[in-house]
Amino acid sequence: CYGDYTASAIERMERVQAAIRKWIPEYRGRNEFLGERPHVNMAAIEGGWPYRCARSPIECRLYVDVRLVPGQTIQDVEAEFKAMIAQVNEEQPDVGAKVEVFSSHPPSGIPVDSLPSKAMIQAHEQIMGEKPNIIVKTSYLDAAHMNRYGIQTITYGLAGRTFNADYGWNADIGEHIHVDALVDTTKMFALAALDLCARERDASAIAPDPYANLPEPGQIEALGSGRITALGS
Repeated sequence: CYGDYTASAIERMERVQAAIRKWIPEYRGRNEFLGERPHVNMAAIEGGWPYRCARSPIECRLYVDVRLVPGQTIQDVEAEFKAMIAQVNEEQPDVGAKVEVFSSHPPSGIPVDSLPSKAMIQAHEQIMGEKPNIIVKTSYLDAAHMNRYGIQTITYGLAGRTFNADYGWNADIGEHIHVDALVDTTKMFALAALDLCARERDASAIAPDPYANLPEPGQIEALGSGRITALGS
């Protein structure tokens, strides 16, 4: 190598990572919904050429997953993240980081007294003889897309062997739930579907904007986090 030493793209990305690590607790501390806070995960990094270790990396990519909770908007979080990276570039011009958002989903939540919630709760009580365990989690769910377009959707089903304290199956051959539990769940889905399909749909209840009718805290049945996935160079 000839000339003066300059920091490689991987070394410069280390400074970006340090800034993100500093930002994460601040971001999570400012955003909360029903006790849940949005997670931020630096999920992957790639740069350089492993088959040419003598070459200084000129490019590095960091993939970051930024989650949201109800009350936040994709636009605000994206602007905040970009502003944080812009500050890094301003304070350390040689970093030259760029942000590209290539996947985004809004946060989602529906009330406990929504029609699908009540139908599923009633079906569960009929089959199991007790009320279901209603939880609030910030996992990403496909239901968010349905809720976004005014189709109220919940997530319900068997938790699987990692959550239920049940035994009697063989995980080595791909078994994750008991057949009896699967049969009971099928009955509950059938009862809920029968209840819902036998009703007249109230057109006035359709709310395509997920932020137009945001449930009040304490009325959420199911919570799904939004997400923004970004990469920096």
